[in-house]
Amino acid sequence: MSSGGSSVPDNSRNQAQSSANQFAAKKSSPDLLRHVLEETLAAGSNAMTSQEWETLQALARSHSTNDLDMLSVAEKLVSALLTTRFPDLAGGDGNQRMCQRIAASLCGDPESMQRLKTFWNQLRASIS
Repeated sequence: MSSGGSSVPDNSRNQAQSSANQFAAKKSSPDLLRHVLEETLAAGSNAMTSQEWETLQALARSHSTNDLDMLSVAEKLVSALLTTRFPDLAGGDGNQRMCQRIAASLCGDPESMQRLKTFWNQLRASIS
């Protein structure tokens, strides 16, 4: 047997590489989330189905006053659309966290936030 230790893995190098990979994944999470959202929207139809529109109108009716901040509005809109488009996600344990994270990402971008405000106001006006 050789005493060179070539059969023993270099754990310090493996751990450093693993830590670097985890850091890169964490660092790119918002970019990854944005990419997934863009791909999902691109893959789906651009127009809302009547079921989606009715779901969103029902949401607007249930919050017809200014009782919600835009982050809450965004979370509810995301949840309603995901539940309608992807029913298998609706029952998942991480659904609420996922909706919160998507909503926070959308509200964190000034352009997206303005689009959400415009959409919410148009949606509320459509039920009047």
